[in-house]
Amino acid sequence: MFFAARYQSSFESRGYGSAGELLISRALVQVQEYREKAVQCLHAGSYIKPGPYTVQTLLLYFMTEHHHYTDAQFGNWILMGQITRIAMRLGLHRDPSHTSKVSPFNGEMGRRLWLAIVHIDLTTSSQMGLPRMIRESWYDTQEPLNLLDSDLDEEMTELPQPRPESVFTPTLYIKSRGKLLSIFAKISDMTTSIKPSCYAEIWGLDDELTQARSSIPPGLQLQSPSIYPAEGHAVWFYRLSIDAMFQHARCTLHRPYLIPARTNNQYISSRNACIEAALALVRHQETLMMETMPGGHYELCRWKVSSFWNHGMLLAVTVLCVDLNSDFDDGLTGDCSELTDALRSAQRILLQSWSISADARKASAAIEVVLSKEGLVTKQNTAENTVLDQQAQHYFPQNTPLRSLEDFLGPDFPQLQPWDQAP
Repeated sequence: MFFAARYQSSFESRGYGSAGELLISRALVQVQEYREKAVQCLHAGSYIKPGPYTVQTLLLYFMTEHHHYTDAQFGNWILMGQITRIAMRLGLHRDPSHTSKVSPFNGEMGRRLWLAIVHIDLTTSSQMGLPRMIRESWYDTQEPLNLLDSDLDEEMTELPQPRPESVFTPTLYIKSRGKLLSIFAKISDMTTSIKPSCYAEIWGLDDELTQARSSIPPGLQLQSPSIYPAEGHAVWFYRLSIDAMFQHARCTLHRPYLIPARTNNQYISSRNACIEAALALVRHQETLMMETMPGGHYELCRWKVSSFWNHGMLLAVTVLCVDLNSDFDDGLTGDCSELTDALRSAQRILLQSWSISADARKASAAIEVVLSKEGLVTKQNTAENTVLDQQAQHYFPQNTPLRSLEDFLGPDFPQLQPWDQAP
């Protein structure tokens, strides 16, 4: 566990862009060293025969690997499956109140650990487009209390009363985000189900999602990304992350009706909701990039930007590209400046990770296809477009022409089939 913790702390230090190239270079060396040692210790300790701190060590290792890659990695999802099963083998899926052998302190720590596992399982499964591995009927572990770390003691005989939600604690964010994730889990189940769903269920889930958002403590609700909370960078990032989760879930929920809405007025509200959420995701990503870049207000949060954030960007780009492309194909001539401006912003963001992200290259190329279809790639950004053209040629070594959006929206991108085949 020591090496896993050092691995994570060394990885975090890479995000301090103003620290200088020498410090960053040293941090990279430390990352690889502690990564290797953490794996060696897990094997030496025979992690498949779990004991104290096995799950914590595996989870620390997973989280650092998760943040290490810009794109979602199937191997990380497999690793999360192992962690889930080891956690269940240790009984973390059962609430500690069922036995007197677990102390109040260890029981509360176990609740925190299990809640994190449930949430990570859902988000990583969503990235893979696969069913989640943990179902509500499989566990009865209660949520942890809203307590400060200083409220807990290994020798305590009972837990103190939880603090009000106006008090920010280590568990308040994960509990608040969990309110949205519980609805997102239902949406994910619908996405991966082979059975068609009734359209009325969509708006039922939309109502639940909106109510869950309203129940978030005021201190963690996003008011304006430009308002910097007195509590510091962590609270700002948590606020933005929670609202991004809401927009991600809503976009996923209504996405299958984006195209059917063009021929069936019943689905117009879903199309509007989907586009609205996609635009919000791009705005959040733009805010995140500006505020966490070197010299930004929240530069120290850079390491927290995981592949799930990038997955949200891919979802938003897919929705906006498909909708705008359909407008062009249908010969519509209305004002589309909001969508084109959002796609240009998304493209600028994606270019930042072009060299390390296959998803960013693919999404950038998709945007290029759509914007150039009707001559919307102007000469105002000639230098940027030249760079993009050069990188596109590198990514497509056989000089593959940018023919259509469908050339790029392959199986790695979110699907756009409606869940119900009849109104």
